[in-house]
Amino acid sequence: MAFFLPRGLRCGQLGARCFSQRPRFSLVVDGDVFGPKHFEGLRAALTRHGELRKGYVCAQKGTRWTPRDLQGLELISVPRRAGGKDPNDIAISLEAARLVFQENVDAIALAAADLDFLYLVEVLQRHGARVLVLLPRQCNAGVARAFRETAEVEWFSFAEEAERQPKKKMLLSSKRCSSVFEDLKAEDFDHGEVGLEMMDQLRAMLLDWGYLEDQTQALLPAVAKFAVLHELEDFPLWPKSLAYTQLAKVISKHGVWKRNDHRLIFVLPCGPATASKKWLEACGSSKAVSYVRAGGAFLLRESEAVALEVLQRLGYYGDMNEDLSEAIDIFASMKSNDQALQVSGLSIKPHFSVHRKMALLHAALVSPRVHGEWHIAPGDDLARRFLVARGLLAGGQGADRKEVWRALESFLEQSELPRPRSYNAAVKQLTFYGLAGRNAEKTITRRPYRRTRHRRSPTGAEPTAAAPMDAEAALQEPFLAEGLRPKFRFLRLTAALSGLGALATLAWPSGPGRPVALLASDEVPTLRILGGPDAPPRERSWVPRVCTELYEGPSCSNTTKWKGIVTLEIHGRTIDNVKMHSRGHSSAMFPKHQFALRLPTAIPLLGMTPARTWVLATSFVDVSFQRNPLAFDIYRHLGGWATETAYVNVEWHGQYYGLYYVGQRIKCGQGRLDVCHRDPDPDASGFLLTIDWAKPGDVALKSNVTSTFFNVLYPTGALRPQELDFLGTLINEIDVRAATGHGGLQQLVDLPSFLRYYIMEELAKDVDGYAFSNYVKIKNGMLYHAAPWDFDLAFDFACMPRYFTNNLTGEVHLGAIGWNVENSRSDALWIGPSGMPGGSVKEFGMNKRQLFLNIWRYPGFQAAFAGAWRAARARTLGDHALRSMVESRSAVIGPSARRDLHLWRNTSRCGFWHCCAPQDTQSFEEAQRHLISYLLARAKWMDENVAFLKH
Repeated sequence: MAFFLPRGLRCGQLGARCFSQRPRFSLVVDGDVFGPKHFEGLRAALTRHGELRKGYVCAQKGTRWTPRDLQGLELISVPRRAGGKDPNDIAISLEAARLVFQENVDAIALAAADLDFLYLVEVLQRHGARVLVLLPRQCNAGVARAFRETAEVEWFSFAEEAERQPKKKMLLSSKRCSSVFEDLKAEDFDHGEVGLEMMDQLRAMLLDWGYLEDQTQALLPAVAKFAVLHELEDFPLWPKSLAYTQLAKVISKHGVWKRNDHRLIFVLPCGPATASKKWLEACGSSKAVSYVRAGGAFLLRESEAVALEVLQRLGYYGDMNEDLSEAIDIFASMKSNDQALQVSGLSIKPHFSVHRKMALLHAALVSPRVHGEWHIAPGDDLARRFLVARGLLAGGQGADRKEVWRALESFLEQSELPRPRSYNAAVKQLTFYGLAGRNAEKTITRRPYRRTRHRRSPTGAEPTAAAPMDAEAALQEPFLAEGLRPKFRFLRLTAALSGLGALATLAWPSGPGRPVALLASDEVPTLRILGGPDAPPRERSWVPRVCTELYEGPSCSNTTKWKGIVTLEIHGRTIDNVKMHSRGHSSAMFPKHQFALRLPTAIPLLGMTPARTWVLATSFVDVSFQRNPLAFDIYRHLGGWATETAYVNVEWHGQYYGLYYVGQRIKCGQGRLDVCHRDPDPDASGFLLTIDWAKPGDVALKSNVTSTFFNVLYPTGALRPQELDFLGTLINEIDVRAATGHGGLQQLVDLPSFLRYYIMEELAKDVDGYAFSNYVKIKNGMLYHAAPWDFDLAFDFACMPRYFTNNLTGEVHLGAIGWNVENSRSDALWIGPSGMPGGSVKEFGMNKRQLFLNIWRYPGFQAAFAGAWRAARARTLGDHALRSMVESRSAVIGPSARRDLHLWRNTSRCGFWHCCAPQDTQSFEEAQRHLISYLLARAKWMDENVAFLKH
């Protein structure tokens, strides 16, 4: 007769017990997780290893287990109290321990899929008991693996599984990073069994390639990222068994596999799983219903705006939900989202600042601990029923959201309930009121109503098995989208337009089997400017000829100044009383002007952080239309804060004015720079400054050694004497230490932030770099670089030897070669006697880059720069990343850019400079190729030459 022994023990040793081939198990069931429907499956799984001696079910008092369901099992009723550890887990552990230590039971079968019981299993085995863990086939792979490494594991199935197999499969598009749903076919079920050995092999390979960080992480996000990075089009992502077998087939081809670049975020939206029989008939299972209703999985490139993008895609932020802080509160209050946050070790509280909330949400999205499943925004079905029953919704259940919103506000005000700032919050509050108040509950349930949380589609018909149930169908159905509406589908996505890499290549389903590009060519929104003074004229035959004392005309293109109060209209939303004026220096002479906007109140334009002050900008000479957004993107990739941008087509008084972007201004507060605060002690204050020319109206300080001007932007107005003295002393001390190479510059200058700036400037090789528009901040007595600005003459735009002559050697380095900080910037080519550019030279009397050149030459700085550059290339600024920044943005703006080029086709878009590639002005495709070519060539040159810097 054969015997089973615990690991490392022989029969009779250290109390080890001997078991026959057919041991008799005592079964302990977690009755809160497994119900009567699971019992036959549990019994069948157990009998494959032995016989059932006796069974115990630990469950909440008043459980779903009835005497007839128990079938001879003993029910252990566990009382509940608010708070503390789950008493059912404690009861299960105590019962299993009692059986082994008091009843001398030799074998325990444990039906509990919770890692909290691992320690119990180890203790029971350590004292000689045989432990068999029974797990459902849908159990998380990480949980199953952990139990298998500790004890025997047996899988069980149950009857409902056969009845409710999914009828839909989720296909992931690697090009669009989104998914659609199709009917499962008979051949899809011929993929074979997903065995434990296969799962172990997949985990081992994905772990080796960096898609998993440890064995306990969820497998599906890793599979999705692998599929996207390897461009596996129409990859079956769900059901999971289909995804795993397909991945195994792909890997078996023995190809060359890419390592994970750790920049993709996987999101699997979930909707309500409860549904009518017809929904279950159409989708097959409650899980399929949940996924179809929510629209399917998608992946995003990690960026500073990714948390906002996810909130928009899930319906928490956007039209009528524009309070960002409240949107995050609603997101975190959803039960499944709160559980996921807890799994990642995070908690988002209502009293946190919006910046802290966004940071925590970002951390949760990138956490390897979460599975990527996030619940979509709450639906308004119950709120509509309540309002209709009260006679407050004249339009009935089909009323539009604005009417529902007005009715909600009216009811909350009448009931003296707190008035939320967003539609979702109002719906959630009213739903809570309706469920909590007895009278309200009676009112709601006057009409027969099944709690399936399902509403009919707009056509009045429920889905059938034959009807296509793709993601678009789910979006069009009002409840299925849980508060989303197609009319502002684009608004949920416009955060991608801040120049953020591959976001522009994602897709959003648009009908049965017809996915379209996310932000397709015609989806750059139109910003309409209404009212106010006449718009500036469109000079469509503009030439760069300026009237000066040397040239008095004709055909002058001098500075145009415009100012007025206008109305803006975008996405059907109207913003009145907007103060608007022209801005810029040399750009004010161009026919396509740039403007500053001041809104009457802080508004999150195009999904960006709410603010009052914005710029409506574009450089007339930048025919790639992305030099500034690209520079901001690079700076963010290096870990700094940079202006958010979103593209728009501008229509002014009915006339098209071209492609622009709306962008944030560099200011204190409002979700931008948080350095600014004024303290009686200047050393404890926070200051915002620019290194530039002395600006009228600003307090300007001039350093003694390099004659560098520092303009104080904050505090505004006059400075106190002690503040002037503090700033002057600090600036001069920095100037002296940088120039002499002594005294410990790192004690006064934050080198990491300046290294970030130098990397971006050297990659961009900006004509005005290091000389103008340098935003810096002073905090705790140290100088930091604050934010980038003004890169329209960068990235190989101007090829003018005067601006690229090395200050140390006299050599001229155009194009992708040479260190830009070493190039002199002591003058500028300007207007000659004919009014045309380049006919005269404007001397500055100093090298405007001298302070930055001195820092560059300070002992140890170049070595630090080399190390920082190599790290950036390995992590965030590789060739693929640089290319995708341009290509993805170009895919979004391409048609609008071509339209802009056509509008101004008879003008000189090189402006006052000699273009490196004049052909760019006639072709957006050429401009895009040139920009990519320069980026890669410049990065390669820097790779090859950092080794020759001083170490």
